[in-house]
Amino acid sequence: MAVIIIILGVVIWYFISFNKEKNKQIEKLEVYGGFHRAYEELLSEFYEIPNVQVLNKTRTSITFLINDRFAVTHFYIMHSFNKINVTWELQSISYGEHKLNWTFPDYQLQSQMLKVIFSDMEAYNQRVYEKMM
Repeated sequence: MAVIIIILGVVIWYFISFNKEKNKQIEKLEVYGGFHRAYEELLSEFYEIPNVQVLNKTRTSITFLINDRFAVTHFYIMHSFNKINVTWELQSISYGEHKLNWTFPDYQLQSQMLKVIFSDMEAYNQRVYEKMM
């Protein structure tokens, strides 16, 4: 019985600690006007993609959707514990399913993040195209 109480105590302590840290991260973003304001340069590039839609938006993340006849593309952008995580997922009739992930420190210049993301995507798409030829 004592073991169960100790385990339960550790789980509760971990949950409380995690929530405190998460709230600190959100407060840190709020100082800069919130996630969407703090990462305005990064996000603006995604807003400019033709036919883009915002699928989901929270205080610490955003999901973009580009849907056309031949492919569905998602970009997931999330701030989490001093990092920015970006995920690109493509589901294509012609090319199948593809996924790339990036993690950047939150202090990195957003222009550098964009350069890495789009450069990696271009190189990846080129490799996929070459394999199919």
